Amino acid sequence: MNEVHNFNMSTVKILNRSFAQENRDMEPITVIGDGRLDINQWAEDLKYLGTITYKDKIYTDNKGKKITTVTRAQVNPMYKIASNYSANVVIEGLLRTATDSLGTYKTIGKALFAMTGNLEAEVKFGNTKLPLLICYGGKTQKLAVMGKRDDYSTALTDKLVNDSKGIDTDYPILSLRYNKKEGYNVVNMKLLNSFVSSGDTVKPTWMQYGIRTNSGSSFTCTVEASRPTDTWT
Repeated sequence: MNEVHNFNMSTVKILNRSFAQENRDMEPITVIGDGRLDINQWAEDLKYLGTITYKDKIYTDNKGKKITTVTRAQVNPMYKIASNYSANVVIEGLLRTATDSLGTYKTIGKALFAMTGNLEAEVKFGNTKLPLLICYGGKTQKLAVMGKRDDYSTALTDKLVNDSKGIDTDYPILSLRYNKKEGYNVVNMKLLNSFVSSGDTVKPTWMQYGIRTNSGSSFTCTVEASRPTDTWT
């Protein structure tokens, strides 16, 4: 697990160092918090489960005690490890996607704008390739014609690239945050998604994403968008 996280942090350093926009005031990707876990502590928490063996259709522990049930609390560390590992794999995938698009966009900033286009298109369109039309309630409301998913993604990417020209660069485009909770990480990210005029200035906003897992009847991992914010920390 820590190996994947360390790989991700090395990738971030390479992207910031080698593919950043020239004369940028702040690195395009910033990381808040330490995403590494204390593996020794996790090993200790899971130690008892490791002593359980299965033979002749009977589960027993290292003291010969017959095991008929395992509590949620006993397996909870395993779910937390899987959750953190999944979050690291998701981040690895996002960084790889940005890296793969460098051939087209040349800088990591523009590549991240393309990621915004893809993710927001996913949020709005899902898997459909059909044109999207949003009908708001009320007699005076207008229809919002979103067009097709690929066209929406490209248009948003181009708009971000154009809107970013000639303004301050004292902000990141992608912010990754690791918050410790009971020994494991809660992982969130913010990805720049628009530039908003405020008086004589133009300020960026970021879409907030949470990497969530569910360990109910089956284990799943999803990236969920919430709402835009004007702070990246």
